[in-house]
Amino acid sequence: MRRFGIILIALWLVGCATQPAQTKIAAGTRMTLQGVAFISPNEPGWSVHQTPDSNDVEFGRILSNQDTEVMRVILTQLPSVSNDKKVFSDYQANLDKRAPKPRFDVVMTNYTPETFKQAACLKYEVIIDDHKVNKYIVMTGYGCRHPQDPRLFVEFEVSQRSQSQMLSPSLTALGKTFFEHVEFLSPVK
Repeated sequence: MRRFGIILIALWLVGCATQPAQTKIAAGTRMTLQGVAFISPNEPGWSVHQTPDSNDVEFGRILSNQDTEVMRVILTQLPSVSNDKKVFSDYQANLDKRAPKPRFDVVMTNYTPETFKQAACLKYEVIIDDHKVNKYIVMTGYGCRHPQDPRLFVEFEVSQRSQSQMLSPSLTALGKTFFEHVEFLSPVK
């Protein structure tokens, strides 16, 4: 029996260690990952999720009607220095795979190449119908090559799951502030 208890405790500790960290964060807190700085949503009530030693940060909140709002930053090291056209073509294909059938249907996609804060980027807007919960997932964001390290790919996105095919006005305003405060830093090698 003692051995069984020790095994249960060990499994619980392993489970705790593998869970992503989820904590409340002060509104407007400046955060940095390798080569990029950004701020947490400038409203109270958001939690931050980050797995230790990971290259992604996700801010989220659940609203009273079980709708969700998420802001996230993800850094990825590209395997090689391909040209922008290939990188963004591959990135767009990955975005298109985010909605596998039969649960999801893509309602709308809009991809626009643009320069954002001196970085070559693909700006995107995507609407997905989630049949399981009868809600839409609306995403808008940027996938960018870091202007000082073309092998570092930075994604930052705002998304919402709700009955609407449009981001709420409050999330739109928060997203605008979130994007405005993204800063490309010299990456640590």
